[in-house]
Amino acid sequence: MKLETRMTGPSLSAGEKPDLPGFILWVLSAVAAVFFIFFGIAHTFGMDEACSVHIAIGSPSQIVRNISENSHTPPLYYFLLAGWMKLFGIGEVATRILSGLFFILSLPAIYALGRRLYDPKTGALGAFLYLISPIAIGQSQNARMYSLLGFLTILSLLYFFKLVNAKSPRKWDGVLYAAATAAGIFTHYWFFFVVASQVATTLLLFRGPSLKWIGAAVAAAGLSFLPWVPSLLKQMANGGAYWWIPKPDALLFFSSFLGFYGGGKQGLPVFAAFLFLVLLSFHNFKPRLASLVSLKRFLAQKNTLSLVLLSAIALLIPLLISLEKPIFAPNKYTVIALPPFALFVAALLSRFGSQILVLVFCYALLGTVVAAYAHRKTRFHEHTDQSTADYLIKHAADGDVLLFAGASRSALEYYLRLRKPPKSFVKLSFPVEMAAHPCWMNREDTLSRLPLLTREADSLAAALDSALVRKERKVWLIYGFYGEIDGAIRAGLDRRFQLLQEKNLENAYYTFYKKIAVFQKPRVHSFHQPTTPQKKQNH
Repeated sequence: MKLETRMTGPSLSAGEKPDLPGFILWVLSAVAAVFFIFFGIAHTFGMDEACSVHIAIGSPSQIVRNISENSHTPPLYYFLLAGWMKLFGIGEVATRILSGLFFILSLPAIYALGRRLYDPKTGALGAFLYLISPIAIGQSQNARMYSLLGFLTILSLLYFFKLVNAKSPRKWDGVLYAAATAAGIFTHYWFFFVVASQVATTLLLFRGPSLKWIGAAVAAAGLSFLPWVPSLLKQMANGGAYWWIPKPDALLFFSSFLGFYGGGKQGLPVFAAFLFLVLLSFHNFKPRLASLVSLKRFLAQKNTLSLVLLSAIALLIPLLISLEKPIFAPNKYTVIALPPFALFVAALLSRFGSQILVLVFCYALLGTVVAAYAHRKTRFHEHTDQSTADYLIKHAADGDVLLFAGASRSALEYYLRLRKPPKSFVKLSFPVEMAAHPCWMNREDTLSRLPLLTREADSLAAALDSALVRKERKVWLIYGFYGEIDGAIRAGLDRRFQLLQEKNLENAYYTFYKKIAVFQKPRVHSFHQPTTPQKKQNH
């Protein structure tokens, strides 16, 4: 029996017998795509997703102001989310489905790209490798812009290759490339690295008339971005951008690619399997190494080399920038390099992988990813922003003060808005400036102002002391994540109020607080000298 050396796909030529195992794989993959979007979709929001909703509520001018104060990304996703929420509401499921929609749209888009560059088999395998990437899956249920970012990267690549591979590029391909590029840079600033990788690839491999088209389209997209530049400058000056990202280590570039399929100990076996399937084939059940000459010839093809350059340059530029100013966030921003990398691996497997072994590998990989995803989604978390908000609604009284320390406010306020309790709470933030930008806090900058924060905490506690005179109102302090910063407001309340209760919320799921402390003004007791009762007089 001879094992084929080409990977089969969903398309059949005339007279070719149906490939039942391959067909079943694609059906299961379609089912898995729906599973990834909907299974566990109602799990609790964290701060980032709650901030998406917070930013996208209001008029267009309010959304722009919210973005400038609370986000460090361009506006396209938030405008799309605003329109989506007007139709479907602000619930967890409703807002996350928008990201799921972009995830689904990415699959036929990357299939079309692979089909154009190689053949339908490579397109189908590329779509599969995108489908089962933990990065793509994770963003499919995240009410953030990253799923849209991946989709626009694929669209941009599709029209990029239409331009560079055409002897006489068509005008509409140039227009659509410019539109996809403009949409990308209005979705996330990291899309500029996608554009840079495409320009560099054109200069290195293509040039000719395509260079003129790419240059004109990029220029048009850049001109469309100019009105947003003042908002970008405001975002850069607000102090919250990227402060939380550590400086990169020497292996970050390679670990980012490992992260496409689990990272670390999980990603290494997948990449080892990729190499095994590409380098080793079988003839009459006897192992045989792939032809290095054929492999070298294939890697030297412009389309193949382009995929390598596009994925590598898109990550290398931000990595070099991060040596001076850290901006590199793996497993989120790095989705821009996933489409070209997935297609590169798909092309290798399609041409050099054994049909049976690649098919078995795909079944095993799909089953493993689905099982891991189901396990992660079914974990029980005792404390979440959702459960904390429900606790406050149940136990806090009408008119009580909810005092949010640090970045604890956005997710809890989202659930208070969603639940619409019949009670009215007074909501305050500490530091006070967090009321203006509840979606981020620069811890290092805030810690440098600790003496000022201590005085601010005393002033806030004194103001609450005055406001709650002769009122049976409680102060609910949500705090404990930011150490000394939260400790300042806790100390200020301890000096003026009586602690009634403290609830420990350790091991909470993605929350920016660890405790709830309940305070009330001490009761003042009056002591009166008892009077001696008068004796009745007898008449």
